[in-house]
Amino acid sequence: MMGRLLARGMIAGVLAACLAFAFARLFGEPQVALSIAFEAARD
Repeated sequence: MMGRLLARGMIAGVLAACLAFAFARLFGEPQVALSIAFEAARD
């Protein structure tokens, strides 16, 4: 019983990490690229 609970927790953690990575990649990365380009243009 404890092993199944641990396995479910690990699977939930991996799924949450994948979702967070995908969100950051889709919504965060373009903003970072724009801000880097903006800073480079100022110099």
